[in-house]
Amino acid sequence: MRPTHGCPRSPVVRLVSVSTEDLAWWRSRASLDSDLRGLSSGIVVGLRLFTWNLHLNPDILGRALSYLSATGSPFLACFQESKRLSRLDYSALAAHHGCQFLEALQRSKSPGDLVAFASNDVKNKRSDPRPLQRIVALELDVFGNQLFAFLLHGLDRRNHEQTSASRLNYAANLRPFMRAFSGRDDDVGTIVMGDLNAQPFDHEILTGAGLWAVFEKHDLDQRLQRLVGAQEMILRPLFNPMWSCIQRCEESGRFTGTSYFKPPGGGPLCHWLDQIIVSEDLSNAICASPRILDSIDGVPTRTQSAKGRPGQAHVSDHLPVELDIGLPQKDNQ
Repeated sequence: MRPTHGCPRSPVVRLVSVSTEDLAWWRSRASLDSDLRGLSSGIVVGLRLFTWNLHLNPDILGRALSYLSATGSPFLACFQESKRLSRLDYSALAAHHGCQFLEALQRSKSPGDLVAFASNDVKNKRSDPRPLQRIVALELDVFGNQLFAFLLHGLDRRNHEQTSASRLNYAANLRPFMRAFSGRDDDVGTIVMGDLNAQPFDHEILTGAGLWAVFEKHDLDQRLQRLVGAQEMILRPLFNPMWSCIQRCEESGRFTGTSYFKPPGGGPLCHWLDQIIVSEDLSNAICASPRILDSIDGVPTRTQSAKGRPGQAHVSDHLPVELDIGLPQKDNQ
């Protein structure tokens, strides 16, 4: 019996559990390249989305900006655990690499927790950093396309005791905040990316009780009624292309996740915590599957061991992820 993809096809979603058998089946179905063809016409500009947890490496941020700027393509990038700098210094660093500093979220006990940059052709119309929610919300204009980007550094599941209930509650509260920031009830133009500290198949990401980011295109026509305070909200699922990267680490001769560690309670060592998720309309604009990068500006991001894992003593304990989407040009920029 095949799993129901977390959400039965009905107007009101009822949640089901994700079993080990279901997860194995999902992984076997997770090669999405055939579905990620991009727009067949009207693509004028490509936007590169990029996320990387730097693990406080003071040297690699500049290299990453150099890499992104050298592509010549518009980009939006977010970094977690970067070296803490002043806003003026972030702006100077961006100018040196031919791009712009957008926003920084810095919690009192976390240096450089989340920092956002973009190419100069991306217009930042407004931003809203929320330290307690560990999120930076941006309204952007990219060649006339209105986008709402939500950059995250999810609840730390290794260094602090976070129960599954607390992580689910955190993810559930993201959707009302996103809806309030955008002012839209159709979630059009939405991007969620960062170190989510959760797997694509974890309940806080996959199910309607949390962020609700699915991996099957035909599940995008579902709707979920959620009560927020005294107000009923109708949510649409988001699309998570990171499923195309999922493989069994144990069966591969090479590390295939974005981070590698042993969870305190046991479990798999291979993790896909760094993700880029988009709304239904942008799912049709994805040009190719997400890429987990082996190097940045000539510096290998993986160790030289046989399995090529990231490592804290190397560059970072996370690998960078990027995704290209194609957008129609709607202005004369």
